Amino acid sequence: RSGKFSSDRSIRDYCERIWKAKPVKVELE
Repeated sequence: RSGKFSSDRSIRDYCERIWKAKPVKVELE
């Protein structure tokens, strides 16, 4: 049942790498 946790962690890591790789405009609020 750690599949979701693993994927979630991977996605988070992936996002962080992308965001750090190049500036992204965030307009969520």
